[in-house]
Amino acid sequence: MTMDEAVAISREIAYRVSALSNPPEILISIAHGATLMSKVISTELKIPLETILIQRKASMVKEKVSRIPGLRALISYWYHTPGLNIPIKYFTRWLSSLSRVTPQSTPIVDGKRVLLVDDVIETGKTLRTAMHILHTTGAQSINTAVLAWADASDLIQEESIRPDIFIGRSVQYFPWSRNSPYWHEYKSWIEQNHVNDKCC
Repeated sequence: MTMDEAVAISREIAYRVSALSNPPEILISIAHGATLMSKVISTELKIPLETILIQRKASMVKEKVSRIPGLRALISYWYHTPGLNIPIKYFTRWLSSLSRVTPQSTPIVDGKRVLLVDDVIETGKTLRTAMHILHTTGAQSINTAVLAWADASDLIQEESIRPDIFIGRSVQYFPWSRNSPYWHEYKSWIEQNHVNDKCC
């Protein structure tokens, strides 16, 4: 996915959100994958943006692996190759557990209608955790929006997560993936738009 495509589909999500019967009053972005799309959506809808950091073991491992040239692409190939992918899928499932939940700033959601944004749902654990945090801090209602909802029904059913708004069911390399050819363009966009994204 190119940067232009990422910005365009983020605007499409903003358009769909604007059609909700009860539009959100605040946007909560799950860092780091939702950084670009959240910035675009909050700008389009003119609503405040807060960020929460929820990391899975898998995300932390992927971040380290992505720093080794070619290794992440090789693992991705193995993952999508029948037979070779069985041990990797078991390992990925183990890594799906949450390792750290850190509100970067305390979201002020008491009594507010919230739009919770992430780039992709793969297991549903991250979104479920974020929703729990927002419910306990007083959100009046929560709508969820993602770019991709992975077509992995067995995992999704475990967490009972279905996003209110999503673009597709295919997970791909977004510009904010370290092995994306648009990674440096993404970093430049982050800097130009004065977005705080410590992953960069």
